[in-house]
Formats: sequence, structure tokens, C-alpha cells
Amino acid sequence: MLRRILALVYKESLQIARDRRIRTLIVSMPLTLLVIFGYGFNNEVRHLKTAVLDLDRGSHSRGLLERFRTSEYFDLVRYVQTEQELADCLDSGEAKMGIQFPPDFTRGLLRDRHSSVQLLVDGSDSNASSLSLSYARGVIQDYSVRQVMGLESEDLFIPIEVRPRVWYNPDLEQVNYMVPGIIGVLLLQLTIVVTAMAVVKEKELGTIEQLMVSPIRPVEFIIGKTLPYAFLCWVDMILILVLSYILFGVEVKGSLPLLLVLATDFLFAGLGLG
Repeated sequence: MLRRILALVYKESLQIARDRRIRTLIVSMPLTLLVIFGYGFNNEVRHLKTAVLDLDRGSHSRGLLERFRTSEYFDLVRYVQTEQELADCLDSGEAKMGIQFPPDFTRGLLRDRHSSVQLLVDGSDSNASSLSLSYARGVIQDYSVRQVMGLESEDLFIPIEVRPRVWYNPDLEQVNYMVPGIIGVLLLQLTIVVTAMAVVKEKELGTIEQLMVSPIRPVEFIIGKTLPYAFLCWVDMILILVLSYILFGVEVKGSLPLLLVLATDFLFAGLGLG
């Protein structure tokens, strides 16, 4: 049994060495897709271009705008004079969000302790618009709390301060959870594709019938077909981990040997499915 498996492994290794398409697929496809997905799929919202229509021009509207200006999430790129100009900024893509203050914004806060501000967001990207609205609400809520409690100075603090602590990804960097997920998806797709191609190629060349009438049993056929690609995919996984660290700074914080053992099990599952 072992002798037949080794013979099939040797045969498959020779076919891989002679087939440039498979070599290119195994090496170039996951690395290329990792770079594209790692840099392309970015849902973070920072320095969002924002237009402002301030019909109030009071102290509170200026104070709230200063909060937006000092935030890393918003860039106040243009101040407009009319609602039509604000709409034109959003329609042309010059701004992705608009902030409109009513004429009585400051007077409402001083007299009734209540006022409103309108946020206009480009909804063509639903994820980015949801995040930008969430960040804008946070800025406004922080300013509102300080006004209610009479804390005008940055040197003063509200009585209860929230200090969140995020484990495993303290900076909430999207790449730290996006890239590992991409690695798993790419390896699963790669393992399924390469083994399926190997079996289909046997059928195209007409050698599948020869294997069927040979003494090789189905289990030996599967093992012999899987081992060469398992080794290549395992090496490919190491290259992807190295490239992830070089390009995106994503490093393995836990046990690397445990990761390799579990990843090997994952690769064999994908190869078997293929």
C-alpha cells in the first residue's frame, strides 16, 4: 500500500513540476488576492470630507464644529451659504457628509437647553454612511453632555468617565481581523481548486481509466493525489503568513506550532473536499 501511494505521489509531483499553470495558480493567486483584498476591502471611515452650512454662526455652532474639526474622522472641506450648495456638494462627490445648523441653534441651547442639527450623508456606501453617522453622533453627544453639565473647558471632566478596553485588537485596526479571515478563505478556495483540477486533468488526458484498472485502491488514490498538493498549500500558507506580516503588520501572537497543526488539518479538509 505504501509503495503504491509513494508511486502515485511521485507521479503527481512530476505533473505539477511540468504544469506551469498549476504552479502559477498555487503561488500567484493567493498572494495576489491577499494584496488586493488586504488593501482594497477597507471599511474604516477616516477624514471624511464634510461640508458645513452654518445658518446660526453662534458660539455653540462654532464650538461643535471645532469638535468635528479636531476629530480624525472628519475633514471640514467647505463652508457653503445655501441648502442648494450643500446638496450640490453631496451630489458632485465633493463631500460625503453635510452638517446643517438652523438659524436658532445657539439661541435654542441658551434659552430652551434644546436644539437640533441636521446630518446629511451620502448613502451610496451603506457601511461607510452608517459608520460616519455613528461617529458624528458620538461627537455631538459628547458636546451635548458637556453643555448639560456645564463643562465648557477641556480641562474639566464629567463625573463618570467610560474607559473601554478592547482585547486582541486594542487599536480596532480593521486589517487585524480582515487579513486572517482572507487567509482562511483563500486557502480553502485554493485547496478545493487545485485538487479538483488534478482529478479533472486525469480525466482529460484519459489516464483516469488506467488508474481505475490499476491495483491502486480509492483510498490510496485520494492520499496519493492529496499529499503533493498538501505540501504545496502548506508552504503557500507559510508564505501568506510572512507576507501578511511584511505588508500589513499582522503577526501571530499565540502558539505558532499550534496554528500550523490546526492549519494542516484545515488544508486536508479542503483538499479532501476538492
